Amino acid sequence: MKNKIRTWARQHKIIIWTFNIIFAIIFFNAIEFNSFLHSEVCRSNIKQVNFYMAGAATIDKMYLKPLVKIFGENSLLLKPIVFVRDSLYNEGLSYLPKNDAESAVFWYYIKFLPFVKTKSKMNFYDGMKDSDDVYKNLQTFYKYPIKNQQYNVDRYSMLISTANIYIFDLIHVYENNKSIEDLYKDKKQIDRIKSLFTLFIHVNTNLEKSEPETLIKYYKSPLKFQEKTLINSITEILIGKGLYENVNSCNKPLIKAYFISGRDLLFCSEHFETCNLSRSQIAVIKERLRSMSSFMDKIPKSCSP
Repeated sequence: MKNKIRTWARQHKIIIWTFNIIFAIIFFNAIEFNSFLHSEVCRSNIKQVNFYMAGAATIDKMYLKPLVKIFGENSLLLKPIVFVRDSLYNEGLSYLPKNDAESAVFWYYIKFLPFVKTKSKMNFYDGMKDSDDVYKNLQTFYKYPIKNQQYNVDRYSMLISTANIYIFDLIHVYENNKSIEDLYKDKKQIDRIKSLFTLFIHVNTNLEKSEPETLIKYYKSPLKFQEKTLINSITEILIGKGLYENVNSCNKPLIKAYFISGRDLLFCSEHFETCNLSRSQIAVIKERLRSMSSFMDKIPKSCSP
C-alpha cells in the first residue's frame, strides 16, 4: 500500500511539474508574442501580417537564437523550428501587396537582424542562396515604395546597414578565404557592387524629389556617415578591379567619390561628436581609413582629383 502511495505521489509530482513547465512555456511565449505584436517590428496596417510576423519573431527569439548558440546554425535539430518560423513568416508575406518594400522590412527584422546579432562574423558566402537573398531584399528596399509611412524612414537605415554588412562580409571572405583578386574576377559580385554604387549615388536625388523631410532626417543622422563608409568601400573595390585589369586605369568619377567619402570619414574620425557617432562606428571608420591609406599608393598620381 505504501509503495502505491509513493508511486502515486511521484507520478503526481511529475504531472504537476510537467503542467508547470508547459504553463511557463505558454506564458513566456505569450509575453514575447504580445511584445512583438506591439513593437516596431509589427507596424503593418494589415492585422494578419502582424499576427504571423509576431509569431515568427517569437519562435526566432525563444527557440532559434538560444539553440543556434548551443548547436550551431546548421544543426539538424533546428530544422523543424526553422520550418515553423519560415511557415509563419511566409504566411505573413502572403498578405502583403506585391511591389511594396514592406516585405523587405519584415525580412530585415525577422530573418536578417537576428542572424546578425547571433553571429560575431557574418558569412553569407557559405552558400550563395543567402547572398542572393540579401541582395534581392536590398533591391526591394530601394526599388519599391512603402505604402505604410511608419516604416518609410526606417527603410533607409535598414538599406544602409544591410548593404554595409553585405560589402564588409564580401571583402572579409575574399581576403581571408581566397584573395581580393578573386573578387575582381567574380563578375556576379562585381555587377552587384556596381549596382549598389549606382543605387546609393541616386538615393539622395530620389529623396530630395520625393521625400524632402526624410532627407533632412537622413542628413542629421549617423546614417549619412555609414553611407560614406559604404561608398568608400565600394569605390575601393571597383577602382581596385580597374587597376588589376590595367595598371594605368583612371576612372575619375569613381576616384572622386572615393576621395570625397574618405575626406568626410576623416572629418568624422576627428570630430565624432559633431557627426553624432558612437565609439564602435568611429572604430569602423578608422579601420576604413587605414585601408584607404594603404590603397591610395596604387592609384596613379595623374588620376588624383
